[in-house]
Amino acid sequence: LYYLFMVFWTGRTFGQRLLAMRIVDRHGVQPGLAIAILRSLAQVAGTLAAALGLVWIAFDSEKRAFHDHVAGTYVVRSA
Repeated sequence: LYYLFMVFWTGRTFGQRLLAMRIVDRHGVQPGLAIAILRSLAQVAGTLAAALGLVWIAFDSEKRAFHDHVAGTYVVRSA
C-alpha cells in the first residue's frame, strides 16, 4: 500500500526521491491511480515469481522491469 500510494501521490518513493528518480507514463507525466494499481500488482507478481520481474531489467534493452512493461511506465532521472 505504501508503494502504491507514493507512486500515485508523488510519482516516486522516498528512496527514488533520494536518488533523483521518478516514475512517468508513456506521455512523461505522473501515472494515475489505475496505472499505479496495475504497476503495483505486476510488481508483486514479478517479485513472487522468484524475483524474475526484477531480473528482467538485466536483459531488457531499455532497462525496464516487468512491471514497467505491464503498466507502460518508465523510471527516469528527475531534475
